Amino acid sequence: MAVKDTYIMGRKPILDALEGDQDIERVWLDKNIRGEMEKDLRFHCRQRGVHLQAVPRQKLNDLVKSSNHQGVVALISPIQFYEVEDVLQHCYDNGRQAKFVALDGIEDTRNLGAIARTALWYDLDGIIVPVKGTAGIHAGTIKSSAGALLNIKVCKSLELKKSLAFLKQSGVLVIGADSEGEALNTISVPDQPFVIVMGNEEKGMSPNIRNQCDIIASIEGKDKIESLNVSVAAGILLHKFCS
Repeated sequence: MAVKDTYIMGRKPILDALEGDQDIERVWLDKNIRGEMEKDLRFHCRQRGVHLQAVPRQKLNDLVKSSNHQGVVALISPIQFYEVEDVLQHCYDNGRQAKFVALDGIEDTRNLGAIARTALWYDLDGIIVPVKGTAGIHAGTIKSSAGALLNIKVCKSLELKKSLAFLKQSGVLVIGADSEGEALNTISVPDQPFVIVMGNEEKGMSPNIRNQCDIIASIEGKDKIESLNVSVAAGILLHKFCS
């Protein structure tokens, strides 16, 4: 089934959506707007965990092919978002060892889609994505995932560091991927719930996220190329820990 992006525009419709139960992927605001409306939008976006981005007005015109947007446009999420706490509790209630993948700064929609597709293949319980610094989930991302994002639970995180800390406190092993970690073939598959953390395509994991990891895993290979694509690396790690 093809998925199309759905936008809403105008100050009141977007505030009403944010105050209601509509899942909003992100909000774009004219960078020149100041005042109460801007404050209200920022407040409600923070409360709902929605990324708000200040952009030139022309960007808004291009998004909705109109100039009647009152300086604000929102993208309705094509998927439902979940709380990581609820997904973990559901696993425990059903006697299942939870398996997650967390994305730390994955900015390319094709990589996000490919990771989601692999995560669904290995029957993961959820994908954790930070509100900021992650590729948007829209029709193009759904297509890149071959529809996987419609069939796996995506958990939004206001702050990934806190989400990982919560998982650790709940008995979940945090496994980070990094070229300077322990060789993957020397690591035993854990007999406990786990989350695999994949870092940014260029920079890898951020330092505060790396510090949350119980294990740092490295994929060994030949030195003919500098590194693997992040979605390929995610597939190798998931095969190791889920097979």
